[in-house]
Formats: sequence, structure tokens, C-alpha cells
Amino acid sequence: MLVREAVDWIAQDLDWATPLRDVVEPWPLPAAVKENLVYALPSSLWACDLSRASTLSARATAAVFASDAPAGTTPTTQTLREGMQDVAHRLAARLNTADLRPGTALRHIRRVGDRLAMIDSRGDTHTVDAIVLAVSADAAAEALRDLPEADVARRALCAYRYADIAHGVHLDPCYLCPDSLYRSTTNVTVDGGRALSTVRRRFDDGGEAFVSRLDHRESLPRRLLARAGFRTLLPFPATFAAQGRLRELQGHRGLYFAGHVMTQVSTQESAVVSAVDVARALAPDSPRLAALTPPRKATP
Repeated sequence: MLVREAVDWIAQDLDWATPLRDVVEPWPLPAAVKENLVYALPSSLWACDLSRASTLSARATAAVFASDAPAGTTPTTQTLREGMQDVAHRLAARLNTADLRPGTALRHIRRVGDRLAMIDSRGDTHTVDAIVLAVSADAAAEALRDLPEADVARRALCAYRYADIAHGVHLDPCYLCPDSLYRSTTNVTVDGGRALSTVRRRFDDGGEAFVSRLDHRESLPRRLLARAGFRTLLPFPATFAAQGRLRELQGHRGLYFAGHVMTQVSTQESAVVSAVDVARALAPDSPRLAALTPPRKATP
């Protein structure tokens, strides 16, 4: 039901600031079903408890779970052979005048006349005409602490909230129902007000592997192959209100924002689109930009 309704929310252009519970609670379903099934899906994805999951943006939830594939068919996706990082590597290899400093953190930004100065973790100063911040909201807010004109932007950035997630690849089905009849490709377990997921991968030779959320587990898999942790942005309605304020400030006195703080759907693809939008603002007549992106359709 969530997937079906999510398609309608997109078609109706539901406001991104509408909480999930505002559209779910009127459904003629028992409270236990809403909690353990409907809210469990976003809870497992965004690493928050069921109560907080109900306060996430319904539209942001819809963007993940909705599919316009015809009923009874499997939705298709397209991925790059070497992953999205290959785009960055190919673009970096063709840079002519850029100075790349991987592993060097940005400490803070200050105004120097009409220009902006970036001070990095090595203590070096880089004075530029414009800065594009493609970092997490808290890192951007910290970098702008010495730039009084950015106080409004800093307050907007402070409205963003993140959660820490750990995932692991393992070979033992320790988080699944003992009876394989009740196992699915994606499995969600609700326990203690939280929902934790396990994705089951089956291979042609009959083997299986599992990708599971490991945070908030009482025990870890015995046959754990790999583990990775990361932060995820929680799409609360306040996030999109703050995002609107950042859009109004975009480009003011040479300060731009890109990445997930400027996208309604937090994916690698949307982050690339946000970077292209900034490039268009900075260099609309760039031949390089024209070669990388299709021309925009004229508005009738």
C-alpha cells in the first residue's frame, strides 16, 4: 500500500514538508499494521525509530519506494559499469587549471575584500572569487563560522539531521526467520521500536549472501565478510524548509552549495545534478559544460 500511495503523492506533487504520518494515519489500517509494516520500511532505511520515521517527509519516502513500473513487472534501473565515482575520476583526469588536494580538509572561510579565502587543514590560504561547498551540512556550517554574512545560511544548515548506519555482508542467515518459506529478498525485523533490514542475495550456484544493518543488533554474524559505516541524512520536513532558504541564498557574494544539502532526493545522481546546476550558474557559456550536458529545452 505504501508503494502504491507513494506513486500518487508524486503525481499530486505532495508538499515535501508533509510528514508521513499525516497521510498514513487516515488509512483504514490497524495501528499495529501502520507501525510494524508501513513505518518499518522508512525506519529501516533511515536508521531512526518507528516514532521518528512517522515524522519523515512523506514525499521523500515516496521518492525512494515509488515505482512507475506497470503492475506485475519489475522496476528497472541503470547503473554505470564502474560506479558513480568513475565520473569524478574521468572529469578530474581532464582538468587543466584545477589544484586538487585530496585528503585536505577545509577549516574555515573568511572574506578578503570582494573575494573569499579558504583556509585548509594545512594552514594554507586559497583566495578565490567563488566557493562551492559540497560537504555535509554540519561541516559547511562549521566552515562558515567566521563569515558573518553567512549567518542565515548557517542557521539553515543547522536544521539538517543525520544518523549513523552500519552495514555488513555475511554468509550466515542469522537475522532471518529459521523457516526459509518466510524469507524474502528484503526482510525487515521490528524489535524494540526499531526496524532493521536484511537483504538476501541468491546466486546461480545455490549460494547465498546477506547484507544487513548491524547497528542496534544484540550480536553480530559469525561469518561476517565486510563491514562499513556511514552517515545518512534524515529527510525531515524541516530539512526541506531549510533547503528552500539555501536556494534563496545560492550564489550570494560568491557562495554556492551543492551535494545532498541541495537535493530533495539524496543520491549520487542527484548530487551530480546539483553540481551541474552550480556550473551553469558560474559558467553558462562554457564549452566544456555544453559537451557534458544536454541543452535545456526552451520554455514555450
